[in-house]
Amino acid sequence: MSRWQGRTTVAAFVSMLSLLHFVGGTNAQQVEKLSEADTNYRSGSLPFGGGGAWRSRTQLVWNDREQSLVRIPFRVWDPKNSENLSLTWVPAAKFPEGAGLLRGAGTLRWSSRDRPSYEDQSAVAEFRGTMSDGMAEGFGSYVDRTGLIFSGYWRRGRMDGLGRITLPNGDQYTGSFKEGNLDGHGQYIKANGELFAGNFKSGEKDGMGRVQVSPSLSYEAVWREGQEIPYSRVASGGKDASITIEDDIRIGVLLDPKQAFVEENGPDIAYKAERTATGINIKPSNKRMMDVWQGRESIALRGEEMGMFEKSKHTFLGKKLSDKNVPIIFELENNSGSAIPVVGAYLQVASSKRLPQPAVHSYLENEPGSCESGGGNFVFENFGWASAETPKFSLVFEGQQEELPPKLLTLSADRDTFLDVIDLDMAPILQEQGVPQEILEEGSVSCPSDDMELCLADIRKKNRLGALTPFARFDGSTLVLPMTGTLTYNWKDADSTTKTTTVEFFSGDFPIAIYNFQPECGEGGVPSELYSKAFQLRAEGSNYRVDIPMADIIPPNVTGRWRIQLTAPETSLQDFTIVILLADGRMVKSQAVNLLLFEPKEIDPLNIAGIDAQPE
Repeated sequence: MSRWQGRTTVAAFVSMLSLLHFVGGTNAQQVEKLSEADTNYRSGSLPFGGGGAWRSRTQLVWNDREQSLVRIPFRVWDPKNSENLSLTWVPAAKFPEGAGLLRGAGTLRWSSRDRPSYEDQSAVAEFRGTMSDGMAEGFGSYVDRTGLIFSGYWRRGRMDGLGRITLPNGDQYTGSFKEGNLDGHGQYIKANGELFAGNFKSGEKDGMGRVQVSPSLSYEAVWREGQEIPYSRVASGGKDASITIEDDIRIGVLLDPKQAFVEENGPDIAYKAERTATGINIKPSNKRMMDVWQGRESIALRGEEMGMFEKSKHTFLGKKLSDKNVPIIFELENNSGSAIPVVGAYLQVASSKRLPQPAVHSYLENEPGSCESGGGNFVFENFGWASAETPKFSLVFEGQQEELPPKLLTLSADRDTFLDVIDLDMAPILQEQGVPQEILEEGSVSCPSDDMELCLADIRKKNRLGALTPFARFDGSTLVLPMTGTLTYNWKDADSTTKTTTVEFFSGDFPIAIYNFQPECGEGGVPSELYSKAFQLRAEGSNYRVDIPMADIIPPNVTGRWRIQLTAPETSLQDFTIVILLADGRMVKSQAVNLLLFEPKEIDPLNIAGIDAQPE
């Protein structure tokens, strides 16, 4: 392979660099060059791999019996042995009373001491799983801010058994672990796509293994303590006695490791990556968001999502629209003896395919206790790129008596589609069943007694809720109807094939009124959002390129790294490679990248398709 010689070529190239510049940020059509400080994560160690110390901590915990905060001391094995970090245990159930070793399922969090531990920004690392005698035991996961991720089995506080680890540099190992190290059979895939499948011992390659440099080039060899035995290399299939690989320039692609520590259920749209023998697959990491989008889970906003939604000014599940871009890092590894001038790069996109499936969530507003009570109405907002056609709603009210069959109400919309928002007003439905209008408008119910059991008996005796009276009950001072609601709609995929989705939008106690409620109302507002730009992929297309203007010089035995942000006009599946252009005319091509880019649309919350719904 040719080498760069002479100072004239490099000097001429340096003068050309003055015409280009790198910007540290996320402005449109610019590349961010990563400094050594940005890339020192390569030296990160494995979690729970060795060392560590016992730590004794005292934590404030709410005690239900005493109705106050109490201090509970505990001991835990700290593999990070970081006295400058605080430790917090969040149990999945109840915090064990009394001093002792941590046990049970929960989350162990390491946090900076200079910030309150309850702030998400203070977290440095997290273990989620089961503790036994103060140590991680059984199946669990670990993640830290460097981007190191592990999911698998633990024994006495260390990785032990089958698991998968992704390192901050983008390398991934899947296989067997022992006492915190890679040990046994496994598969190790580097960020540049090179794959090793074979045996490991105490964290090093040991025994027979196979290396796949590229889809068309692989070989087998024997290793001892991480070193390849001389002359043991043979091409796969045993055709050649040896094989020599001139591979002094390699390109790697990885997801920005900072994505690993974005809170799964927080306001940001974060991504995760998984390596295979042929490339890297990247998709959103929030399982709840993907399940709601694809109709596998209730679309009703949860408590924490409602809080984010109210702050985000109508975004899907309260996610920030300003954080939709996908941060990708690509690198050029120069193992040659000379400097390598880079004159540009581009994305070679094999295909971009729209994924228009509606992304619908729902919430209840104007229920009793709000300032605009009126019987309550469900709002359905669609952040997907296809309309939800012929929406149909089903409500099932369930009685408390076993002999009382559930009452089924099937509702139909007066519009064929809703692109942005549809509003299901419950007042006409409840009134049709006999619920008085004044109860719904005021959101209040009066009774001759302030005893809720006597109040409910009076409501039933006077049949004050019509046909729905037998279903009613009090939850505290709120009069409710146990109800389940489902939505069914059709939509067309990118090939114009009609699909049908059925999702649950409510399951629980639907509030009708509050006993002797008098509202106190005021006004409020929502903050504005900031938006960033990125390199734009198409929503639909094939065999096109996106230029990445850049220039650099990579010294010998140095790896140059750059970060770009990717986006697309719509939610889409993107298949591409990254190509780096060298000054001598060579092109260095990365492995294939498969990216599910989730791009919820911005909706107009005032573009409401109301429903004149009637029970059948």
